[in-house]
Amino acid sequence: MLIRLVSINIWDLPIVFPGQHRAARRRRLLRDLPALDADIICVQEAFNAGLKSGLARAMPAMHTDAYATRRRRPVPFFPSDRS
Repeated sequence: MLIRLVSINIWDLPIVFPGQHRAARRRRLLRDLPALDADIICVQEAFNAGLKSGLARAMPAMHTDAYATRRRRPVPFFPSDRS
């Protein structure tokens, strides 16, 4: 059995650093990730709560863990999610 695993750190920390172009990277991720046709996708440093729902819309056949469709454990002073 062949399993295709994609693990990606998207560098979406809740602290903004100059030159990161986070919104553009998120758009590219949502556009390009489905084409990889992965069986398992691990996304690290995805603190933007809206990105989780965007991933679910980009890959409707995806089976997710319990945290993919809801916001949990907000980070104080930052509009983000630590799930």
